[in-house]
Amino acid sequence: MYLKELLPDCIVAGMTPEQFWHSYPKEIEPYFDALKKRRKLADEEQYALYIYISDALNTALSNAFRSKGQKAKELMKEPIMQKYEKEHRELTEDEEEEQVALLFQNLSSMQQKFEQSKGGR
Repeated sequence: MYLKELLPDCIVAGMTPEQFWHSYPKEIEPYFDALKKRRKLADEEQYALYIYISDALNTALSNAFRSKGQKAKELMKEPIMQKYEKEHRELTEDEEEEQVALLFQNLSSMQQKFEQSKGGR
């Protein structure tokens, strides 16, 4: 059983046969955890590559078949993760205050428009 089922899995996970035979089951778990992480990272890399290739093809085809006078489409300007990190970073206190002020300004504007529309009826 060990030779046919568990040993091949452990070798795929990164263990040598010698390590396998001289290990306890608890010592094998980190190898399988590492294998899961490697597979997840590889999957994320392949998905990112798909996104980049799709964007490149979409840009090329859009530009090839665009109408006269229509602005040319541009490729992504920065890597996906870099853009994500910029958008999801922690805000400074000043930025938070600015966003709160903008929110109140928008709410005030909406309230004024609502009141004007009620008065016009």
